Amino acid sequence: MFAQMFEEYPESPDLIILTISLSQDVPPFYCVQSLNNLTVLLFQAHMIDLAKKVAKFNLKYFEQDIPQLHMISHLNLSRIYYYLQDFKKCLSITEKALVNYEPYIFKEIKNSCRPKDIVLLLNGYIFYAKTVQNLQVLGFCQDLDFQQFFINGAKLGRKYLGPQHQITKLFLFSERGSNLKKSFNNYIPMKKPIGKILNTSKVCFQVHQLLKTLKSGQTPLFKNPRFIERSISEAQGFKPFKRPDSVKPQSQRHDLNQSQKIQQTNIHKGSFRIQSPKLIQSQPVQPQNDIEQIIQRKIDTFMKSQSQKKQEPKIVELEKKIDELTKENKRIQNQRKEREVEIEELKDKITQLSAEALKIKFRLQEQETAQERMKLLQQQQQQQQIIQQQQQQQQQQQQQQQQQQQQQQQQQQQQQQQQQQQQQLQNSQISTQQHQSSDFQPGIMQERMSFGVASNQSQKIQNLQIKKQERQSTIDIHNLINGLVDTDEPKINSISMINDTDFTIDLNLTILDQMDQSKQYSINLTTDQTIVKKALIENVLYEISCGVVQKNKELSIKISINSKQQHSTAKVEYVELSIIKDLIQFIDYKNVLPYTQQLKCITTFKQFIQYLIIPFISIKEEEGEQKISIYAQPQSLLNDGDKIQLCDEQCIPQLYPLEDGIFRLILNTIALDLQFDQSSLDQFFDVYGQDDYEREEVQEMIRIQENLEKSNDTVKPKHKVYNIRSYIVKNQQKLTQFIQKLVNDLEELLYRIFNVQKFQQINKILSGTQITMPNKSQAKVQMCLIKIWDKNTFQRIIFIADNSREQCFELFLSNTYETYGPRQSKVKAMGHTQIQYDNVCQKLGLNVSNLDQADSLLICNILCNCYTLLTFTKELDADDQERFKENAILSVDLSCECNCRMFLNNQHSMYKIPFTMSYLGIQDKPIGIRVQIYDVHTNTEQGMFLSISKETWDKLEIQVKGKHSRKYTLQNKMSSEYHLPQILQNGGFHVIKEKLTVEENKTYRILHGKHISFVDRLENVLNSYSLLEYLNKKLQS
Repeated sequence: MFAQMFEEYPESPDLIILTISLSQDVPPFYCVQSLNNLTVLLFQAHMIDLAKKVAKFNLKYFEQDIPQLHMISHLNLSRIYYYLQDFKKCLSITEKALVNYEPYIFKEIKNSCRPKDIVLLLNGYIFYAKTVQNLQVLGFCQDLDFQQFFINGAKLGRKYLGPQHQITKLFLFSERGSNLKKSFNNYIPMKKPIGKILNTSKVCFQVHQLLKTLKSGQTPLFKNPRFIERSISEAQGFKPFKRPDSVKPQSQRHDLNQSQKIQQTNIHKGSFRIQSPKLIQSQPVQPQNDIEQIIQRKIDTFMKSQSQKKQEPKIVELEKKIDELTKENKRIQNQRKEREVEIEELKDKITQLSAEALKIKFRLQEQETAQERMKLLQQQQQQQQIIQQQQQQQQQQQQQQQQQQQQQQQQQQQQQQQQQQQQQLQNSQISTQQHQSSDFQPGIMQERMSFGVASNQSQKIQNLQIKKQERQSTIDIHNLINGLVDTDEPKINSISMINDTDFTIDLNLTILDQMDQSKQYSINLTTDQTIVKKALIENVLYEISCGVVQKNKELSIKISINSKQQHSTAKVEYVELSIIKDLIQFIDYKNVLPYTQQLKCITTFKQFIQYLIIPFISIKEEEGEQKISIYAQPQSLLNDGDKIQLCDEQCIPQLYPLEDGIFRLILNTIALDLQFDQSSLDQFFDVYGQDDYEREEVQEMIRIQENLEKSNDTVKPKHKVYNIRSYIVKNQQKLTQFIQKLVNDLEELLYRIFNVQKFQQINKILSGTQITMPNKSQAKVQMCLIKIWDKNTFQRIIFIADNSREQCFELFLSNTYETYGPRQSKVKAMGHTQIQYDNVCQKLGLNVSNLDQADSLLICNILCNCYTLLTFTKELDADDQERFKENAILSVDLSCECNCRMFLNNQHSMYKIPFTMSYLGIQDKPIGIRVQIYDVHTNTEQGMFLSISKETWDKLEIQVKGKHSRKYTLQNKMSSEYHLPQILQNGGFHVIKEKLTVEENKTYRILHGKHISFVDRLENVLNSYSLLEYLNKKLQS
């Protein structure tokens, strides 16, 4: 009756409850059957763990003598393990079932055998063969031949079941070489799951209660008399299971062996070692009639309950309403979550808009002030023009008066000359009258001669006067010409380059910090250099140079752009210092400043030009002419026409160099950092210049240290031209394609971690807003760095976030390439860790709570290089299986090549305080100087950090290479390939200590006269001037 109900209602959830009730208060035989049925029902209801528990309980506490039940119980458990893909356990259980069932069925074939028994055997063959096949795919059980089971199964099926039977067709198809996996899945599918179980916890409770009652109420092995067992087995149509060979007498064993040998000639079976099962005894059971009455009674009660449920439609309606209410509740909860997410996004947008509004207000105020200044300048220029015009008018009036006076003087002189001539004529007449009587003819000759002489003298005088008048007229003409010059054009007296003279002039600038608008830095710059950089503008290589000139007794920056093309002339522009002071407030410099060169660390004219002027210079065309212009945004290394696809947004990439192979990539509003090694850098970029200014400064310090006797000589100012490092892209298309690949890898990683698929979602994650990290903590992403090495073959994406609640940094690393994992698999290694603020203080000597935002970016960049991932480039051995971890992150130790420890006096104690300076590096590359002072109250060391750029201090290849290459490295690269340890150990540490402000429990630098900073650049502290000053004091003492 139960079998009939199971066939009529295969999808009824109440069958599980009925089977549980039928398993109680019945003999072991019926209990085993009920537990098998319960296992199948639970398996079909997808309650796999509970089904496995029931199957194991059935095999442990009910070891049956009936071979068919024994086989069914084992195959049920094998089916569960096969579904869970635990093929080793499935193979062992199937093998146990076949070891006990195969000898019995081959013996029964001689007399009479039911087709159901043959089908049960063939099911065991299928499980065994398929399990062995899967294990061989994984590399196990290579010595077993699973095809032999299909050959034997096909023979048995044709002989005892016929070729039209379903299982016989399966074996025939597999024998012909068809797809075994498809056939097996079609034959042993997971049946259609039973109806939805509303209360799974209730079913679990009842099953556990059943197992508990069966376990506590009976002994592990149920003892049944043999005669009752035979009667039950005969009533059910099964034959009893007889003892195996190991228990029978030797004569019977000999006959059985002969029969098995005869049978093996017809059918080739798989090789099994037949083991002796346990001798099972069972308890006495009730007669069959009583058992049937009990089952009939329980089935009647079950049918009544079913009919009552059908007669109560209200219950069904209530259940439907409950389902609808639960669905509505879930829908409302989902809507609430979506609204909360939208509210958070709106809040973030409001904060961003408010920040942008403040920036816009500030920029408007700056523009208004700039306009007011421009108006004042225009008014001053107009006043100057009016004054100049008045002066010119006065000069013209004075010149006219002078001309009138000169004309009057000339008239007076002419009158005087005429009077003199008249007097001479009168005198000559008197003299002639006196000598007429005596000397008439000689008198005439004398008169002629005297007249001639007088006339010649008067002519000479007149000629002299005329020449004097001509000289005066030329002066007047020049004065008139000078007065007629257009006063609107500025007069250029002389333009003298500061770089070509022997004096320097200081520039005073005030710059607003864009990251912290509450801070302003007043910078005094010494104009003693000309800075040159190469740039590619519209596929033409230009050379940009900036220096300072003195024009009309005012300072201006001279910008010159020149190309090496034929028939091209240099373009020159002069920008006044007042305009530069206004312009510097509007440029967006945060994407071109390196981590080690913050705004507050800019102290030289070279740094000012390199980071705040040259990156913003370009050429624009106006009315067909090319003119030099300064933009608010820096000029990118990529062309404007290139585009990058990120999720649903097309972005115009902007690429800016920072330092030491690090570039800043801007995709609309998203900032990414790309860090190339030297081999990868050479694939995409041509590098010009090596920052000669810093290298010359280092060489000057070495020269001072080597010539201590000549240290009294002052350092000569450098009036030279310095080439800064310039990057030119070799192939724009190739670089754009590589960036697109990096962006695709980043998009895939963000989808796996944060489940984001839109540009705005990625922007929210990388813009510094608070998000939920993979470990469910709340943090703000500070940096996204992509490392590229080995000729652009390998890439690693690094996220670092600030978790202020837990006082730590969240670091996440992921490779974009695949390496070997367990069981010959390929994985992309990933890792995650938390770096406590205290650990940062121990490594770098910095208290994170005292740092600026720009300082925290420097720390994040250093921490990204302090960790790596454990990967396997070859297949894992047995020892490597234990070493492999899902979280593959590994820490890289900081190396300290040299240090200096001093003991300072303490005013409040008789003991001295340790003061330590250490030269630090990561993987043979220097990163800076750590300065620590011991705090007596907290028993910790903290201080400040001096950052460096490793390329400033490295030695040239000629200095590093020896005459012969060595087989082994004799010295650390931080000492052999860099000048810094030599300079530090020969007075450099003492110079650093004198330039710092040291208190009882902290040390810091005072920048720009008022700002306390715990991070600075080493070159601002240790340079040729400070070293020479220290050596002079040392010699004098």
